Amino acid sequence: MAQFSMHFWPLGRRNPSRRIARHLTYITGLDLVDPATEETCTYPRSDVEFAQIILPDPAPERFYDLQYLLNQIEGAEKRPDARTGRRIFIALPNELPLVENIKLLKAFINQDVLSHGLGAIAAIHRGENKEHPERSNPHGHIIVTTRSIGQDGFCRTKARDCDRKEYLLRCRADFARIQNEAYARNGIDKAVDARSFRDQGLDREPTRRLSRRDYELEKRGERTRAGDLNREIDERNAERDRLQEQELSH
Repeated sequence: MAQFSMHFWPLGRRNPSRRIARHLTYITGLDLVDPATEETCTYPRSDVEFAQIILPDPAPERFYDLQYLLNQIEGAEKRPDARTGRRIFIALPNELPLVENIKLLKAFINQDVLSHGLGAIAAIHRGENKEHPERSNPHGHIIVTTRSIGQDGFCRTKARDCDRKEYLLRCRADFARIQNEAYARNGIDKAVDARSFRDQGLDREPTRRLSRRDYELEKRGERTRAGDLNREIDERNAERDRLQEQELSH
């Protein structure tokens, strides 16, 4: 069973670190001006393999300019503590080429974002581990708007149905199914399961996702607290597997 990882974060004005302009710059590597603060956000990076604005059919053509789209996202909100979007992180299969991972991301966006009239800004980061290519960590980022988009721009009301837990669980299940279909299409004998280990009936602990800083340090061979925690979890899971094998052999 391959590992599945998908995480969601709300973006908004309440916390400066959650401002949508910063996150758009982080995932695309493009300089953007935050229309609310007039701050220029910059995050130079060379690992962006794919970045695209993906919108429903009625969207105005001018919305395909990222700075204009950002201005409209912020301009649609009146409250000082408004939520302006949602960021989704998805681990992509290292076994598939970039073209297949782009298909994965687009298929998910078509099914679970565009179908609700929402817009998305998507990016794929290489996550390359040159010394150990089998440990590379390609991953996708999707920033989803909170309002649906019509031919005249953003709608007056937010898509509240997409805030519910049921929607987020459906997103996880849909991406797992899409990824498994890609595995089968490419002749790869692997599968993922979006359910938690507990829901799958497995006696295992999930590892924790590393921050970008911890990931870079670990890739250079420097141990981090988060990395040590994951190694401890791996050891406990390996011990569980060993004990289960002993029980089955008796």
